[in-house]
Amino acid sequence: MPQYVALSEKTFYVKGSPATLIHVVDDEAFIVDPGSGSKRRKTLRSILRSLKVSDYSIIVTHYHADHIGIVSKLNASKVYASELDSVFVEHSVLRNYATYGYQISGESKYLLYSAPDTKVTDILKPPCRIGDDIEILYLPGHTLGQIGVLLPDGVFYIADAAFGDRVLSAVGIPYHFDAILALETTEKLINEQDMYEKIIFSHGPLLDKKDSLNVLELNRKRIADVISKVRKTLGNEPMSVGEITARILREYGVDQTVTLQMLASITIRSILAHLSSEGYAEAVVSEKGVLWRKK
Repeated sequence: MPQYVALSEKTFYVKGSPATLIHVVDDEAFIVDPGSGSKRRKTLRSILRSLKVSDYSIIVTHYHADHIGIVSKLNASKVYASELDSVFVEHSVLRNYATYGYQISGESKYLLYSAPDTKVTDILKPPCRIGDDIEILYLPGHTLGQIGVLLPDGVFYIADAAFGDRVLSAVGIPYHFDAILALETTEKLINEQDMYEKIIFSHGPLLDKKDSLNVLELNRKRIADVISKVRKTLGNEPMSVGEITARILREYGVDQTVTLQMLASITIRSILAHLSSEGYAEAVVSEKGVLWRKK
């Protein structure tokens, strides 16, 4: 695949994990989730030169390090982020704590990616617009403030609201800060499919609309299945979050690592909190710490 693919006259797709969108308005570009790594930085700068862009801004869909790693090195005129996520974009310690549940430093072997503190210049309160044409929509779940970017040509970048099938197979339990919100967001995307022409996943292949909708449905089913598995796993014998997480990961047949356990446990915690508010589950104190059981 070349450096980029033209999705329309003004919108360009840069393959990666995450994928990046570049939308050009006159001689200005808007870069959606530039990604991380020195190679990525060189690639984007080369593409911007080839597009003859003299000025550019960055739109950050959420605070995870793989999406924002090179933001501070691109020297953009503006950096946009949602009100809820902006503090985590700007403060890496808070970002890592929210992502992994631990105050891990940027040099830790447990981090999948690392990114420095990154300045946000413009706060977004979705639903809203940037200029006249770029729509910013609220897609919570993966993070509480995650946004999607809907461009005037109908290209809709949904960030990590859903993942490609290879990612789901690899992780078993998709990472969502709030799995219930993520499920609602996925269902909303499916129900409102007429709003957009093409769906772009941060972590997944470039697909036509029909196949994209199939991937959204796959994500909806996976989140619902994880919730169902948590319900079935809970019994009279109290279990730790780690035990519940490990058991469900085994059921999906994935290779477990410390990092995968950390990330998956965030999703499981959010489900347990929801089941507790429903009166289905309860936390108990034990010599092993806080454990969970069916109420």
